[in-house]
Amino acid sequence: QLTDKTGKAYHQMLNIKAAYDPYDEAQSRKIAEAILTDNLKTFNGDLSKALTAYNSGPKAVKDNRLGPQGRAYAEKVFAEINKSRA
Repeated sequence: QLTDKTGKAYHQMLNIKAAYDPYDEAQSRKIAEAILTDNLKTFNGDLSKALTAYNSGPKAVKDNRLGPQGRAYAEKVFAEINKSRA
């Protein structure tokens, strides 16, 4: 789930031809991939920080202002990754 502001900004940056539609799965995947890629670059490949930034925003991670929701999100994603590898 993306905020409209973030979704629209990445939609424009990625030069997606179709009108911005937050319910379009293909657009959402492309935008989410771009955000996660940017976060990985920002946090030097640290997947935990990149995932937390995806949920809480990069500024919150940089400023170490994470609430329990941000940390829980990364833990949940890692749990799903580990389940899929089993």
